[in-house]
Amino acid sequence: MRLGGKVALITSGASGVGYFVSVAFAREGCSVIAIDKDPGLLHKLKAESPGLISTVTMGCMDSDGMVELASQIDRLDILVNTCSIMSENTAMDCPESTWDHVFDVNVKSMFLTSQAVLPLLTKDGAGSIINFSSVASSLSGVPSRCAYACLLYTSDAADEEDSVDLGGRRIIKKKKNKEYEEYIEVNRHN
Repeated sequence: MRLGGKVALITSGASGVGYFVSVAFAREGCSVIAIDKDPGLLHKLKAESPGLISTVTMGCMDSDGMVELASQIDRLDILVNTCSIMSENTAMDCPESTWDHVFDVNVKSMFLTSQAVLPLLTKDGAGSIINFSSVASSLSGVPSRCAYACLLYTSDAADEEDSVDLGGRRIIKKKKNKEYEEYIEVNRHN
C-alpha cells in the first residue's frame, strides 16, 4: 500500500478522472476526501470503499465551502485537482461568458482549492499537489478548443507558482487524452 497513512483531497472525486483517482488512492491505503457536486455519485463512490473514502457535496467553485472544509481537516498530504470542463469554440465564435466559465472551472477552481489547503499541505513539509489537465495545452492548435486549450496554458503556469509556494516541493501535472499521456513533475526549486 503505497499511500498507506496518507490523506488526499480530490476535487470532482466522484466523476470522470476524479472517480478513478479516488478509487485507486483508496485501494493503495489512502484516506480520501472526495468532493463533487453530485450527491448520488458520491454515495456510490463511498459504497465502493467504506472507511477509506469520505465525501463532501460541493461544487469546485465554492471557495467559502472549501475554506470551511480546510478548517475542519487536521492533516492533508495530497491535493488532486481533477475538476474541468471542455467547450467547443473557435476564437471567432467563443462568447465571453463561455470563456469565463471555462476559466472559472479549469483554472480558478484549481487556484481557490490550492489556496484553501496550502497551509495544510505545507504544515509538515511533505505536501503534494496533482493537477490534471489536457494534452491540448501541449499541442500546437486543437480545432474548436479555443477557450479550453488557451486556459490550460494558464493552469501550467499556476503549477509553477504553486511549487514555489510549497517551498519547491512537488506539483505533478497530469495531461491525458486517448492517444497520448504525459506526466510532468515540477520540482525546479529544490
